[in-house]
Amino acid sequence: MSSGLYPAAANTAATLINTTAAPHFLNFHPVQPIGGRYDIPSDPFFSVQTNQQWSVPGPSVSRDLYSFSPPRDRDLNSPLSPVPVTIFHEPEAARLSSVDSGHISAAESHYAPSPASAPSRGRRASTVSTDITVPDHASPLPPTPVPQKKKPKASAKSFEFVHVKPSLQAGENGSKKRPAEDEPAGPAQTLSQVSMEGEDGEVQGTMTTFGNRPKKRAPFTPEKKAQTKKVRDSGGVCTRCKKAKKRCNLFLLDNQYQACDLCATTLLYKGKLPMPCFQSQLEDILFFRKGPAENEPLFTQRWTIFDLKDISKVEVPLKTLTLTQHIGHHRLTVYASEFEPQDGDVLSYKWTDREGNRKEMKMPHYSLTAIERVTMNFAHYINRAKYAYFDSVRDEDDLAWLTVSTAMKYAKSRPGSLVDVALDLWAICRMIEIPWKICGQETLGIERVTDELNPHCGHIPIPPTMDTHLDQVVIKKVLHPLRDRLIKRFQKNIAPPTPEAWFETYLAAFVLLNHIEYLAKHSVSHAKLHTLPGKFSNIPFLEGAFHGAKIILSRFHFVCSGAAPFKMDWSSPEAIKMAKLDQEQVAFMKRTQDLVKAKQNDAFVLRRKHKYESPLYWCYQLYSEDWDKSPAHVIEEEDEE
Repeated sequence: MSSGLYPAAANTAATLINTTAAPHFLNFHPVQPIGGRYDIPSDPFFSVQTNQQWSVPGPSVSRDLYSFSPPRDRDLNSPLSPVPVTIFHEPEAARLSSVDSGHISAAESHYAPSPASAPSRGRRASTVSTDITVPDHASPLPPTPVPQKKKPKASAKSFEFVHVKPSLQAGENGSKKRPAEDEPAGPAQTLSQVSMEGEDGEVQGTMTTFGNRPKKRAPFTPEKKAQTKKVRDSGGVCTRCKKAKKRCNLFLLDNQYQACDLCATTLLYKGKLPMPCFQSQLEDILFFRKGPAENEPLFTQRWTIFDLKDISKVEVPLKTLTLTQHIGHHRLTVYASEFEPQDGDVLSYKWTDREGNRKEMKMPHYSLTAIERVTMNFAHYINRAKYAYFDSVRDEDDLAWLTVSTAMKYAKSRPGSLVDVALDLWAICRMIEIPWKICGQETLGIERVTDELNPHCGHIPIPPTMDTHLDQVVIKKVLHPLRDRLIKRFQKNIAPPTPEAWFETYLAAFVLLNHIEYLAKHSVSHAKLHTLPGKFSNIPFLEGAFHGAKIILSRFHFVCSGAAPFKMDWSSPEAIKMAKLDQEQVAFMKRTQDLVKAKQNDAFVLRRKHKYESPLYWCYQLYSEDWDKSPAHVIEEEDEE
């Protein structure tokens, strides 16, 4: 539609409607174009019936089609409001040239449709989609317009879609992210064009969609190319930077426990603390060993044991054993049977005495059998004995026992919570660390050890093959599913973090870090038991566990506000309301604050001397913003005599 048509269309509308024969009929106001449409001010006396075709006589009337939208019932004194008018222009129509510029008589103001006045195919008169009625002067309101039959519209015969692909030309404007040349002059690119034809094949009009000028970013500088290649080779970008299309330095950081710049500086996202991105993930946490290391004496090359296969002989009797770890009065019932030894099986215990002599204790060839029944018995043992394993924490440290005992109370009132799962993992991991002893009448022919130089002095140890087999039952059947549950619940608690979930997350984090301290402690005792060189046994596994400790600390400090609650005044009602704690939990927070202050110097000494196996080495870093973010590495320092 050309812009030159609009003045003629406005004059036509004014000429056809304005009249002096009916002085109270309509006070016409000039038509104003708005966004490709015309607005005609409405009037209380202007009655319009839409979708009715009226033929307008005249030798040189423009074939412009006007569609007037009717006004609603209005008060006579209400202000005028514009009525939208949509104008469709036929390209071959002639301009309006001769219409009485004065007034139309009252008789001519109401045109009736007739077949004789229908326009021919070659040339058609203008049609006005209105029903204009002159009201009675005695009545203040116009009569109701008489509805007329609609004139069927000509259906579109064909549609032609023309898609124009913008071409990139040199010198066009680039992305706002990188400098580019100036924006070129000229019209915008045509994205699509639709042609509409009538029944006679004539083009009735076209619809064109314009788009922005194509953007072309400037090429990378050599420095940017080198940095992009380094990011791609190191692991890519984090999820948030990828969505935001930002340059990410996550995998360029030396510290894998630190978030990238975008995540570290984004405090709130949609009113919530966002989940930062890290190189390390919760799935990377190593809570327990998969089995004996290759450098350990109990390592076996019989892989069927790790697949939980029954390796016992077929026609041998089954024997029932009662085992204990001297944790309270709890006992475990297992089933054993003889097996045929193979090369690579561990059939004895070996150690080095104080004088440096190599010793060996031969053991009978027994392994576990009836694996499913043993698994069921172990599940019952866990439910009965798991809380008894925490008594070892009582005598080690008062802050650790305060937190662990509070966690046990919390878990008993909330079964299945993150704290409950963390306590289960802590206790079950102790069950695969402490050696099992035979305490029943059936001893498989093994006598109680009386040699003081023997590490098993005073006990009846189980055969090494059975010990490895029992550990694999616990690891595969119990610990692996429990670990998956723990990671899912931990992720749920911190994504997104909430104030009411902070207390539960803190208790679980403390229990897990205390568990990693026990892993280091067991590594020291295991190295002494088997007289291994060095302070720790299986150092690669220990470094993996320390890596998991730092993953937990990174989530606690970067996601859960870390140590900030331990600096709050818990006598304040606002703090209590925000954290949603009860009186007992508030008293626990106050007591924790006092113990943290009292143990500050001791915790500093532990970190300086790398006492990983000592209580609070990892747990105390929950209260310090200066926690250890360095790569996980084990430094062996012998204890001072």
